[in-house]
Amino acid sequence: MTEGMTMLGLISALLILMDKHVWQRLLRPFAAFGSMALTWYFAHFMILDVLPTGGGGGPGTPAGRSVLAFVAFTLAALAASLIWRRYLRRGPLEWLTHQIIVRCVPGPRTAHRHAAP
Repeated sequence: MTEGMTMLGLISALLILMDKHVWQRLLRPFAAFGSMALTWYFAHFMILDVLPTGGGGGPGTPAGRSVLAFVAFTLAALAASLIWRRYLRRGPLEWLTHQIIVRCVPGPRTAHRHAAP
């Protein structure tokens, strides 16, 4: 089986699972986390830069990146994503990106306003 077929099978299985209410509830934190990918990608770099190290190196060196730090960041990000998505539609960096795109790229609304009567 090729790698592409394996990915297709995995995605298909997850889509089938997401049709079930129980799985929707269990996977909701991961869906919220995924909808804020840009925000968490940026945040993890910022956090890794300031983590103290255990190996005597400077901040951000691999010795300071423990499994405990990974688990703590993951659980905090999942919880924060779930709470954020309850009240707001997009993550902070996703919202900022959306605002920039809406203002810079003409879309149907802008093009429609400038059309001749």
